[in-house]
Amino acid sequence: MKKLFIAVLITSVLTSCHESKDNTQKFPKHFNRQVGEQIPLSVANRWVGNFSSYTKGRTTGAYSLDAETLNDIIGDASQQLGVVIHHGLDVNNDYHPMIFAMNDDGQLFTSDILDLSTGLLVSAEQAHDWAANYSETHAATPWYHFFGSDVVREIQSNEAFNYVDIVRGLNDENEEQVLLFVYNTKGVSGGRTDGEDVTVYDASNPCPPCAN
Repeated sequence: MKKLFIAVLITSVLTSCHESKDNTQKFPKHFNRQVGEQIPLSVANRWVGNFSSYTKGRTTGAYSLDAETLNDIIGDASQQLGVVIHHGLDVNNDYHPMIFAMNDDGQLFTSDILDLSTGLLVSAEQAHDWAANYSETHAATPWYHFFGSDVVREIQSNEAFNYVDIVRGLNDENEEQVLLFVYNTKGVSGGRTDGEDVTVYDASNPCPPCAN
């Protein structure tokens, strides 16, 4: 009887993490529109350096989205709960970070999903398979990071918003982060732009482990 109970429990946990048929996952209730905040550029650069050193440069790099593409994928952020950056691995063990909007139904893989490594849309079934591959080999690290829609609205509302780099980092407590380096075009002078400002967002909610 005890062995049967354990088997049922394990099956229940696996099913709740990755639905095999409808390709959806439920968000923890603490995920909300206010998740995420700005951090100093110097801190962000240090964390990116930490991650590069930890992985010996194997899995670093920025995945860029221009303003138009971000708006196409996310749409009107005021109508969304937030945005998800989900890690994935294909059958060849190649890394595929994915980005997609999360609406108020609190489910994963129900909107357009962009593979950041290729710039192409992928199906919910493909995204689910990549996510499952990643979670199976990275059980002790986050599988995805969530930013609330307030951060996305702040980014989108800036008329000078140009593009965003999505970069992995490791904070000073050795916790994996996903950082948003947002680049805004400075004022135009004499028909030419005057460089770029950069703002960095962190404090996303990783899951797992999920905050209480």
